[in-house]
Amino acid sequence: MRETDAWEYVVSDYAPLAKLIYAGQNMRLMLGPELLAARVRLQQQTGVKIVPDPAFMHPQQTHDAAFWRYITGRDSFRCDLSSETVNPPEGTMLDAWDLRLRPDVRRALLGSVDDQRRMAFTLWRDWSPWLLSDEYRDYFMSFPVDTSQMRDAVDD
Repeated sequence: MRETDAWEYVVSDYAPLAKLIYAGQNMRLMLGPELLAARVRLQQQTGVKIVPDPAFMHPQQTHDAAFWRYITGRDSFRCDLSSETVNPPEGTMLDAWDLRLRPDVRRALLGSVDDQRRMAFTLWRDWSPWLLSDEYRDYFMSFPVDTSQMRDAVDD
């Protein structure tokens, strides 16, 4: 139990891998980047490509902006895309997986900024929920879902 280095290895490599095997990417007990990193490490170490079953590709839950208002105690929020103030009952909270399942949204966001490399890095590391006005929710949802992006995400 005193071998700190061994426990760090267990926590950084084996725990994410065990959770990935148990529930694929359909997991709320671990962050998406840790699951993807476990896939990348195992694939690079073994040469075996890991393809999650579509039923376990990502969490299937939806989120309610009313819950965000409840836990923060705030009546309004700023839309993450337009920066406009959104008041109840308007507003939508999107999961971090929603962005990853819509590659055309990422392309549109990257095309809207000068520093595309920095934006790509921001989109990759940001796993927080997005709060959107109804107008931007409709825009966001107009992009098709493509689960192959998550299946093959570690090949990029």
